[in-house]
Amino acid sequence: LRSALLPKVDTSMGTAGGDEKGGTEAAGSMLDGVEFASYVCHGAPIQCMCLSHDENLLFTGAADGSFFVHDVSVVDSQDKLRVREVAEVAGDFTEEILVTKTDVNKQSLRIEELHKRVEELKLNNEYQLRVKEMTYKEKIQEVRDKFGAELESNRRRYEHLLAEKEEKEKSYEEQITEIERQQAQECEDLEAQYQAKVDAEIQRYNQLVADREEQNRLWDIENKELLERHSLASQRVAEEHNKRVEAEQEAQRNLAEEKKEVVVRFKRVQAAFEHDAEMEIQTMKHRYDQRLKTEREANAKLKGENNVMRKKFLHLKKEVEDQKEEIRNLREKEKELLETIRGLEKDIQGHRKEIREREDTIHDKEKRIYDLKKKNQELEKFKFVLDYKIRELRRQIEPRENEIAAMRTQIEEMDLELEQYYKSNAALDLMIGELRLKMDGMQREIHHQRQRLQGTKAYIQSFSSDLHVCKTSLGDHRRLKIAVTGLYHKYVLAEKVSADLDAADATLDTTADVQRVYNKQREFLERNVDALKRNISKDVEVQGRDHSKLMREGAVLTKELNHLRRESNEMLIQRRKLLKEVVQRGMDPKA
Repeated sequence: LRSALLPKVDTSMGTAGGDEKGGTEAAGSMLDGVEFASYVCHGAPIQCMCLSHDENLLFTGAADGSFFVHDVSVVDSQDKLRVREVAEVAGDFTEEILVTKTDVNKQSLRIEELHKRVEELKLNNEYQLRVKEMTYKEKIQEVRDKFGAELESNRRRYEHLLAEKEEKEKSYEEQITEIERQQAQECEDLEAQYQAKVDAEIQRYNQLVADREEQNRLWDIENKELLERHSLASQRVAEEHNKRVEAEQEAQRNLAEEKKEVVVRFKRVQAAFEHDAEMEIQTMKHRYDQRLKTEREANAKLKGENNVMRKKFLHLKKEVEDQKEEIRNLREKEKELLETIRGLEKDIQGHRKEIREREDTIHDKEKRIYDLKKKNQELEKFKFVLDYKIRELRRQIEPRENEIAAMRTQIEEMDLELEQYYKSNAALDLMIGELRLKMDGMQREIHHQRQRLQGTKAYIQSFSSDLHVCKTSLGDHRRLKIAVTGLYHKYVLAEKVSADLDAADATLDTTADVQRVYNKQREFLERNVDALKRNISKDVEVQGRDHSKLMREGAVLTKELNHLRRESNEMLIQRRKLLKEVVQRGMDPKA
């Protein structure tokens, strides 16, 4: 119940309800029983009611701007209040409406304010969109230039490293070939030289053996002669003694002492003879000692030659150390590359931060777009209200058709502006989708690079730990050989290395070991190059697949965008048709 009226005579009462039809109700005989008679006269709820001074007329006004005059002075035969519309007395409804000039001015001012607000929003939105588009274009161009320059520099550096690696491989192969040739020539020369020396030593040894046998034979002959002379002398002395015994048997007692002296002299002579024999033996021993000393000097000379060969071996060992120094330099270069990778990771973190900032900016833009969509919805609601009011005014006000046509033109302009807003929103959605796709691609590339870095680091750490284990075996070449063989079977294709070691010749064995180490290093480098080539080819294939995938997704998005554009155009055409039909219906007063 919105309002009620009670005349001075309490036989009737008029009420107005809150229904949307705008009906009035009349009640009579308030004391006996309340009976209502409802009359629908307005198209909207009644806002005000008023009785005339003589209480014969009831005036009602509704929210739709309609105004009715009711005759409430007639009472029927059943003593009930009869409410009659003026239309029953005066005929049809009036074609004019009473509107104050203040309402018209307020409505026009409101429309002008809304138009100004729409223009301001349009200009502001266009300006912000242009500024953001320019900013994004500049940032995208900067990022494209930056990453393009980095990619080009990395490509050039990779080509330079590849060319340098090929040159080093060629130089290493040439050096290895030259070293093999030199070593083979040296081995042949040394073998011939040592064979000649061995033959000479064998001849000298045979000569010395023959000389020794000859000296022994001569010494035996001399010893035999001395023994024979000694025996002959002994026999002669014995004969003389016997003769003397026979001749001087009588003077035996007197000559006993002389006999003793002779015996003593004989012993002295024998001792002197034995001493002379010993002196001769010592002389021969001294001579043979001199020969032995000469042989020892020859052996010392051979030892000096062995020292020369040992120096050559040490020279080869020094070359191996130089190779190890080169390996350490390569490790330092590897460390520099790792530092470069860390710098690139820092750049990636900076790019991630920039991407997060862009995501925040995109979020703000989406929020702004959402606010604009809300405002557009409010404008559409307001437009719908305006369309409704315009249709009502067209039904009721014929002289204002020109103003309504102007408002229709303005509405079409607003529709065009809304279409532009929709197009700009669609463009923003496409830009946001492209940025998201680029961000996803960058994240996938970063993840792939991280996986490659982790695999490379694990491989380097494993090889470094195994090489450190091999370093402990540098003193013992056999343990070093076993450790290097284990590295070969672990990091290179498994190949069975069989070599017959000659235990008698240590120098040739060491040379063969060094040669095998060189061969293993060369094979290891070749397999690393092959692995790098395979990784590069795989990366190129992955990039090609990602590019084709992005192209397919772009084609799908383009098809969806064209489909949405066609649907939008069809909806706009349908809306214009409906608007034309409404306008045509509004222009016809009898419709």
